[in-house]
Amino acid sequence: MRINDLGKWCRYVFIVALLVCGSTVLAVGQTFPTAKIAVIDVDEFANPKSGITRLVIAIGGIDKEMKPRRDDIAQFVASHDKLAKEVNDTKDLAEKTTIAAKVAQLDKMRADIETKQREGQTLLDRRMHEVTQPIYADIMQALDTFVKKRSIDMVIDLSKIGGSVMVANNAFDITTAFIAEYNAKPAVP
Repeated sequence: MRINDLGKWCRYVFIVALLVCGSTVLAVGQTFPTAKIAVIDVDEFANPKSGITRLVIAIGGIDKEMKPRRDDIAQFVASHDKLAKEVNDTKDLAEKTTIAAKVAQLDKMRADIETKQREGQTLLDRRMHEVTQPIYADIMQALDTFVKKRSIDMVIDLSKIGGSVMVANNAFDITTAFIAEYNAKPAVP
């Protein structure tokens, strides 16, 4: 077992022990109420096969919107790679000035690709926020109602804690039930 794996395992054991002991006696003679705890994986909301339909459709729309930009960058990368191969294949045969000009052209192309990728990522981030923010707000409001209706005291989002919690009993996982209930209600634009 690697040291990193051992450290993760120790965190799992600690968190499980904390959760188990958290609902029992914490101090001599003092007891605290037990809490109804559930887990959810918010990342599953965007799963194309089993996620929240409204969110999946919105993300798909953004994906289609960004496709021409991705295709343009891919074409630019292919041109860059073709020129790089040409330079590499002819570096011993061509004149040094020709090679130097092509290397300069490669450097400019590489800088242009990086700029296009950075601009594309900025646009994608902005569009994702604009389009999905209202949907996520509605989802969180529905989740709050869902949790209160079931008298759940605490919900742990598995996607935010990076595998630090191991769920031994899937009855605690409300992800599938919440997604099904959310998808069953009419969409509010």
